[in-house]
Amino acid sequence: MQTDSFSFLCRTKTGFGRHALSHLPFDLAAMGAGKPFVIQDARSHKAGSGKPLIQAFRDSGMTLGFCPPFQADTTTDMETVKSWHKAFTDGGFDAVITLGTGRAADLAKALNLAVSLGPETLKNGIPDAAPPLMPSAFLPTGVGTGFETGCTARFEEKRFDHPLLAPDIAVVDPVLMTSEKTGRISDAALTS
Repeated sequence: MQTDSFSFLCRTKTGFGRHALSHLPFDLAAMGAGKPFVIQDARSHKAGSGKPLIQAFRDSGMTLGFCPPFQADTTTDMETVKSWHKAFTDGGFDAVITLGTGRAADLAKALNLAVSLGPETLKNGIPDAAPPLMPSAFLPTGVGTGFETGCTARFEEKRFDHPLLAPDIAVVDPVLMTSEKTGRISDAALTS
């Protein structure tokens, strides 16, 4: 075995820095998305992180839909995901955007599983020959857990592991950060 070289393949395209958010509508459109649904936690909502996201999509011709903000420390159950699933399908949405960290990413992945493969997937697991999920993007608003762009999702005492769960795009832009602490953006980028 040679130890002097290795290769690393990351499924998630990462945009980083000022104005990185402005590229998100183009990236999603290139994947066939035109109506993204945003999952956000209460902290990012309270900090106004949704405003720059709306601004980035202003001239895109896309329509954003927002789920009600949720507390990151509360348990979101199947009933909540069912109501989001209904809003997603009734509204004709075709992509999932996570605005927040940790729990928001897990819930966005669970919703994407439900709308792409059917709600029963959250009970029965991901089939081996699963088709691709809807386009997804992760927009951190602070330092996360490190699992947000990974291939893992946790939902109600269950853990799902599959390469499809990694978001297609991660955008780390200082305008989205909920804290002005020095190093916050680089910490968010590292955990993403």
